[in-house]
Amino acid sequence: MELVVSDGAVRCRWRQAGNAARVEPGHAGVDLSAVLEDFKPREFDGIVLCTGSVDAEWPNDLELLSLVFARTRRRWAGQAWQRVPRRLVPLGLAAAVLTAMVTAWPLLLEPAPAPASSSRPTIEEARARVQRALATTAGGRLVASIERRTIHVTGMAEDAREAMASRAALNAHRGPYPAVPRFTVATDIAEAIRGTSGLTNASVRHVGDGVFDVVADVTDERAARAALDRMGADLAPTVKRITARLERIYPSDPLGPVLSRSQQDGLTVVQTRDGVKHLVIQSPRAVAPPPVSVSAAAPRSRPVRSPAQVTATATSPKGLTP
Repeated sequence: MELVVSDGAVRCRWRQAGNAARVEPGHAGVDLSAVLEDFKPREFDGIVLCTGSVDAEWPNDLELLSLVFARTRRRWAGQAWQRVPRRLVPLGLAAAVLTAMVTAWPLLLEPAPAPASSSRPTIEEARARVQRALATTAGGRLVASIERRTIHVTGMAEDAREAMASRAALNAHRGPYPAVPRFTVATDIAEAIRGTSGLTNASVRHVGDGVFDVVADVTDERAARAALDRMGADLAPTVKRITARLERIYPSDPLGPVLSRSQQDGLTVVQTRDGVKHLVIQSPRAVAPPPVSVSAAAPRSRPVRSPAQVTATATSPKGLTP
């Protein structure tokens, strides 16, 4: 390689070696020459040359080297493509097509992606679905709400069939979120009121919106209403109010309808259905004296009467004292 500087220009001369397989005997290569332009580097067998004026501002070394190696890579790629035998091109294309088919075959066998509507819903969307289903099964008597990332259902179902259908709708539409049924059943509450009130011929019916109507026969209307009020307070807020239509019975019998009776050692305890307990104390009969002999003279005395039965009745202030 030879560098010649003249008239402000730099000329480079070098010998380009040809292909060893094609060089004929007696030919060592080809002489080439070129003018090196300012700030346009060139590579010669791994050596990078760049010329320019001393007074001018030189670019960054990285910028100069990037120009050289970028051109080098493109040049090498072109030379490599030229060296590929023409008969290998069809084989390469066939191999590329075969590789693409093998790669794409599993993708063709995969099922189609699910539509966007079947993706995971939000908890608010799940609650809305549950509410729409409950409107069909319970007629709007049950309400779905969200509490701590859990769907809760509150309200009052009319009977066991409606409660079962509402639970099935909740499990079918809750999605991936937990759900808790907190609603009650009106028929169960009515049966609890009827069984624990102790009223005679009691009939309990759910009017609606947590209001229950009671029809019964009682001996003490005031005590019965007080008992129903206490029961309504115990069942709140599920039971909002208990209305009663009571009819007074047994006006001449202080014991009224007997709920239970027990007797031991002369003490009888009777409990009526209105919650009043009656205590009856009975004294034992006196033993009669032995008979007097006819032969002996009986002393003159008053005739002995058989002792009468002595009873006492005690009731609470709410009951009636005979």
